[in-house]
Formats: sequence, C-alpha cells, structure tokens
Amino acid sequence: DMAVMIARAVEAQAAGQDGTRFADWEEIADYARDSVAALADMGLIQGDENGRFLPKAFTSRAEAAKVLYLLREAVK
Repeated sequence: DMAVMIARAVEAQAAGQDGTRFADWEEIADYARDSVAALADMGLIQGDENGRFLPKAFTSRAEAAKVLYLLREAVK
C-alpha cells in the first residue's frame, strides 16, 4: 500500500512490466503492481537480497525513511 500511495502522490507510471521484476511478483496485489513497477523503475524500491518485494510484510521505519529520502532526491 505504501508503494501505491507514493506512486499516486508523484503521479509515477511504470515504463513497462514483464512480471519478472520481483521473485514474488504474483503475490503483489493486482491494484498495486503498476505502482510497485513505477517505484522500481525510479529506483525507489529494490526488494530484498533474494529479489523479493514481500508485499505482505510490514514496512519498517528504516525502509520508509529510505524510500522517502530517495523520493526527495529524485524530485529535486
């Protein structure tokens, strides 16, 4: 849900998605896939060390802070 809110806030759109962006792509809700892909295209999210997005996991404060920092740098 965080990816959807941020993508909507910056009106981000994915350049294209092929379903292989993250190892657990099929677990990402349909409504969130475009937002997740857009933020990945922007370099704001990268997934874990195993290439998973972990859509059902809670976002830690550190993860949220990193995304917000990278977002701020991207829109400067």
